[in-house]
Amino acid sequence: MSVPKQDRPDLAVVLCVHNGRRWLTQAVESILSQSFPHFRFIVVDDGSTDGSGELVRSYRDPRIELIRQDRQGPGGARNTGMRATDTEFVAFMDADDISEKTRLAVQRAFLVAHPDVAAVGCSTRIMDQTGRPVFTQHVPTGSAWCRRRILQEKFYSYGSSLMVRRRPAIDVGLFRSFFRQREDVDFMLRMAQKYRIDNVPDVLYRYRMNMEGASHRDPRPGVYYHRIAYELARERSDNGCDRLQRGVAIQPYKANGRPQPRLGSIDDILYHLHFAEAQLLREQGQTHAAFRHVVKAWTFDPLSRRTLRQAMKLLQTRPDRSDSE
Repeated sequence: MSVPKQDRPDLAVVLCVHNGRRWLTQAVESILSQSFPHFRFIVVDDGSTDGSGELVRSYRDPRIELIRQDRQGPGGARNTGMRATDTEFVAFMDADDISEKTRLAVQRAFLVAHPDVAAVGCSTRIMDQTGRPVFTQHVPTGSAWCRRRILQEKFYSYGSSLMVRRRPAIDVGLFRSFFRQREDVDFMLRMAQKYRIDNVPDVLYRYRMNMEGASHRDPRPGVYYHRIAYELARERSDNGCDRLQRGVAIQPYKANGRPQPRLGSIDDILYHLHFAEAQLLREQGQTHAAFRHVVKAWTFDPLSRRTLRQAMKLLQTRPDRSDSE
């Protein structure tokens, strides 16, 4: 028996998991307890071997749809979820994160009220591995400012905190299989270059710093794919399309055999987050608030060359909050 069109949800949540059983219960239940309850919940088990799929299957909530597939990576898993739904809106979710209770309601209401916006993010509370909040990362608001920031390699929003319109996401090509990491950066850049993107200022998402994840164990692939994402963005800006869109192969990241560098401690990550927040506040013209974050960053690494460089760069940042192109 088919569901009448007027009764079908216009929103789907796509959660992808690969061996993420450790925190999966918190992620799933944060979605099931949303204040806006009318959605499809598509969980893509991307080749897990730790029982993640079985855990999802144990839920009896009729909104959950479990899809199991061989390992395709986070981008491929999201594409599977996107193609499995016909809803107007799609919210992303990672298996080790938490959505605040009003996340879906607030982001959906924003997209309904702003039909020209194709993607909306939100401010995020950063957690350590235990779930302890350690930082709140705010986002720019206003589509022109958001577009400028991401094209200038500045923070726009976490990809997993986005809610998007499905048709524009399909139009730009969804997530591209070339990107084994930073696939969300490449996706957001393509969305920003063709459609309007924005943020709500509300803190609606909790992002877990998984210090055991691949990007922490070896940051080099992430750096490589980040660079390629921006090279391709410049190609699209100059020529209307990029190498991947023309079918030109790009060499994927290949380890050179040297010892893998590791990202620093949580303190080192907080150091960079404080400077990123200071830069955002400086662009808003909130110089005193920006200075407070510089002082906090300074306590993690005082009088070092990198701290002096960051401080000088911040002094050169001019307020840039206007919403004009």
